[in-house]
Amino acid sequence: MSRTGTAILLAALALSVERAHALEDPTRPPRAERIAAPATHSAEPLLVLQSIIRSPNGNAAIISGRLVPVGGRIGAARLVRVTEDEAVIQVGGAEKRLALYPAARKRFGDLPR
Repeated sequence: MSRTGTAILLAALALSVERAHALEDPTRPPRAERIAAPATHSAEPLLVLQSIIRSPNGNAAIISGRLVPVGGRIGAARLVRVTEDEAVIQVGGAEKRLALYPAARKRFGDLPR
């Protein structure tokens, strides 16, 4: 192989290796710099719904790492009810909904044909 051919082959190999480093593993957790923390201006802690437990013995939710039964409290909030995809808490007389999948929305309409 000529020197020019070898140089072209090495340059192509170097570019492919560089591009391979740019690929990200989709199974890895997101990087910390990409996770935007919501801006909170109050002293109220951020409550995150992590799981819902529904059973004949009573419903509960895991909120910010704590198991909270319906009627139970987490900080100043009281868990009012639990549905299949959200928990409703009451804080200072106002109800707030914590969604299990906040980015997912149920849509009903025409199915693709």
